[in-house]
Amino acid sequence: GDEVDVRVSVGETEVEAPWDGVIPEGASSLDTVVTIGSLDVENLVDPAPGAIGAGGLVTAAQAQPNNGLGTPGEEITAGPEGDGEVFIRQGLPDVMQSINTCVPHSVANSLSWLARMCGFTDKFQEDLTTLEGINNVAFSVLDAYEDVGGLFMVDNQFKGVSNEKLLEGKEKYTADLDLPITNRLLSRTDGELSFDDIKQAMKDSCDVELILTMLDVDTGSPLSLGHAVTLAGYSENSSGKSLTVHDPGTSTFNDTHQLSESAMGGLTFPYSFMGRTRTALVDFILIECCTVTPEPPPPGVMPPPTPEPTPDSQMATFDVFPGGPIEFLHRRNITACPQGISSFEVTNTGSQKTQFVVSSNSNFIDFRFESDSPPSLSTLSFDLEPGATRRVVLIFNCETTMSFEANIFIDGVLVDEGTGAIPGSGATETIPVSGTIQ
Repeated sequence: GDEVDVRVSVGETEVEAPWDGVIPEGASSLDTVVTIGSLDVENLVDPAPGAIGAGGLVTAAQAQPNNGLGTPGEEITAGPEGDGEVFIRQGLPDVMQSINTCVPHSVANSLSWLARMCGFTDKFQEDLTTLEGINNVAFSVLDAYEDVGGLFMVDNQFKGVSNEKLLEGKEKYTADLDLPITNRLLSRTDGELSFDDIKQAMKDSCDVELILTMLDVDTGSPLSLGHAVTLAGYSENSSGKSLTVHDPGTSTFNDTHQLSESAMGGLTFPYSFMGRTRTALVDFILIECCTVTPEPPPPGVMPPPTPEPTPDSQMATFDVFPGGPIEFLHRRNITACPQGISSFEVTNTGSQKTQFVVSSNSNFIDFRFESDSPPSLSTLSFDLEPGATRRVVLIFNCETTMSFEANIFIDGVLVDEGTGAIPGSGATETIPVSGTIQ
């Protein structure tokens, strides 16, 4: 609903960006006022037709706190009131993509889980327990797709992975590292892709990446816009079926989508992507399964005991003041950059030394201590003795021109002077942030 002044140069002479508004000789000008109904950055990251890669306005590896870098596993439980079943995968990362790298990042998130689950992490040079390591795996996967001619390049710009090379590139990466896995590609158009196929692959402890084609909401026709996500779970009960995914193009975690049957055949679900509500059609699924099983413990060696739950008296306790939500306004070319948003104090209200980490699920929020000078950091860590307080300043780093919502996470864990952080003693406070960019 914002009104902006617009000047248009009408003529045969091209103007170079950034344009200073001066009309070239021989051209005429058109000055008007327009109202912006919505913002869409699709042209910045739209893959070429026949390519999958949309999304990714960030270039650094990041994921949610609680991003799945814990112990890999999976669990099937009964649905609400015992109706149906719910399958969810634990320890599955959600590292965010760079521009048009949704396929290799979805594959990397999957492979990190599978390698740790089946015990072949030694095949990788990268550390699969870190965001940086998984991000590096994604770009190694991208190299494999390049080796088989699977990258779309338009004017020397990478525009996504070819859907015709989805399996070949994955097989190339598998062979290069001699990974003990098998790869399969199921296609909607071949009539071999169903909810039962997806469900069985998950129950077989195989990785699954969904390759999506976006449909026009009004006409149902396919758009030249593809995307890839990692499957994290499913549910099935009397009210319907749904899939839970880790989307490398968003900063959210465990997105669940209710499924419908497509008139074109296959599965669809409503999907809010790149500023618009669309319909996502599952066109392909990539499946990779272990060909090895984890070795059992040697004779006489017992597995470690299950740790006892941590009593409440041994949990980190702290106050965050003021809490949220935090809202701020940034006027482009008017408000200073970076912009101080707000601040809050963290106080250790417990009786034991506590280690804190302050982070966000957004690329656009940084932090610094009240006494520090710039630059700010994307994550802050500090220790507080009982009763001690530390003030944290929030900074908008001006790396986006669009309004956004995010969460700030304050994680605290008790510290033993002899052994370090005490497992199971952690607690988290969350502050929502809403930034309006004009």
